[in-house]
Amino acid sequence: MKPQPMSSKQHRPEQPHDFGQFQDLFEFAMNPISHSVAFLEFIGTFIYNILRIACVPAELIFRRNFGERHFNLYLYIGGSLWLGIFATGWLNLPAAMGFKITPLISNGVIFSVIAVVFYVRMFWQLFFRRSGEIDTELHTRYDGDPLTLLNKAPLAKDRSGLPREYFIRQLIEPIFLIVLGIVVTVILNPQTGTWLILSAFCMALKEYVKARYVRNLLLDQVDAAIVAKHLSGAMKGESPKNTQGVYIAGLPTDGKKREQLNHLMQRSGERFTAEAVH
Repeated sequence: MKPQPMSSKQHRPEQPHDFGQFQDLFEFAMNPISHSVAFLEFIGTFIYNILRIACVPAELIFRRNFGERHFNLYLYIGGSLWLGIFATGWLNLPAAMGFKITPLISNGVIFSVIAVVFYVRMFWQLFFRRSGEIDTELHTRYDGDPLTLLNKAPLAKDRSGLPREYFIRQLIEPIFLIVLGIVVTVILNPQTGTWLILSAFCMALKEYVKARYVRNLLLDQVDAAIVAKHLSGAMKGESPKNTQGVYIAGLPTDGKKREQLNHLMQRSGERFTAEAVH
């Protein structure tokens, strides 16, 4: 009798992904901290992107000289929806708070002007500018220059006369937009003023989050350099005062056990280097 060939299911080795959702649950149970941190990072990224969407119209109107990749199509779409919420009156905070100010210019007219400026600059950034040569003198992620007049505001420059960029972007520019929003609310149109004020708060929060992120990147570089310099001393049991704060939690006091740990660390480093090369 001729033997029947084995099916692919019979001889195929069982893979971890065969468990589907159970594998994901198993990984979460075995390493909940890593997955929880990843989830929190996802939430933070989502909130940051919402802030960016709310900032797009105000940035395109009140800033200049953006990096080529600062904006993308999704931000333009989100910014259009953000403007549409206020232009159509779907989110009418002044009316909800009981404002009885009669607008000097109607909501439709003033937001039509804002939309024209927004879309002209949007199409310039999205199509016409990118059809030219690559600008090798400007960072492609640069988020634009604030209005020049803001550099003349109090405390906008340090003692050497250089602008405090972080101070201008996180405080002076949002305050300027809030004041402008209040004036527009009283004189022209409350709905437009509300849009300016909310945009100002979103810009301030976005700049703060970005500043903290960049600072943490720099701190990671500093920490990595310190660890590389003092790790061997920390493995020998030296005091953190002598290793710039580097120490190994739970390090055995026995010298032989420390040597074993050092040997294991060297092997792990060699394996990591070999895997990176391959």
